[in-house]
Amino acid sequence: MQRRSLWPLAPLALLSGIVGLPGGVFAARAMANIAYVVAGPDGVFYARCIPDSDTGDAGTTTVYRVRKTGDEAIDRYPWFNPGRLLLAWSPIAGQVALMRLDRELEPSSAGPRAAFGFYLGGRLLKTWTTRELLALGAEFGPTYEVPSGRAGYKVLGARQQGLTNDYVFVIRIGETEHAFDILTGLPWRASRTTS
Repeated sequence: MQRRSLWPLAPLALLSGIVGLPGGVFAARAMANIAYVVAGPDGVFYARCIPDSDTGDAGTTTVYRVRKTGDEAIDRYPWFNPGRLLLAWSPIAGQVALMRLDRELEPSSAGPRAAFGFYLGGRLLKTWTTRELLALGAEFGPTYEVPSGRAGYKVLGARQQGLTNDYVFVIRIGETEHAFDILTGLPWRASRTTS
C-alpha cells in the first residue's frame, strides 16, 4: 500500500486556520465600548458603567449599594471608562472610592496622558499621568493591550494598611509597590494620622 503525502493539503489547513482567527488579531484598533458592571469589596457595592457611544468616555458610571428592597444609587459620575475600574470602601469617609484606569491609547511617548485617577464620593481627587509614573520608575513601551505604548505598572488592587482604617490602592512598578491613599489619591504615608 502506497502512502500519500498530506503536503497538498497544507495551504488549505493554513487558510482555514487564518480565517478562523478573530478579527482583532490583525487589527490595531480598540474594541468598541460595551456596558459593564464592576463589583466592589464583599459585593456590597457595584458600579454600573454605560457608554453613550462606541468610542470615547462619554457616558455614565453609577455606584450602587446593594439593598434587600432595591439597590440604592450613591454616586454618579458623568463619564464612562473604557479601561478598567476598581472599587474600595473607606470606613473613615463612609464612601466608595474608585480607581479609574485609562487605556492610554495615544502614542504620545511620555506626554502628560492620564494613566489613572482616584475618585471619592462622586468627585475627582487626583489624576496620575504617564509622566508621573515614569518619575516613579515605570518604563514606557508597547504592551499586548496597548501596542502604541503605556507606562509599565501592574495594579494589585485595594487593601487595608495594617490594623488601621486606612485603605489604599496598590500598584507595582518593577519590584516596588506604591500605595495610594483612597481618601486623597496621593502616596500613602504610614505616619498619616486619622481622626
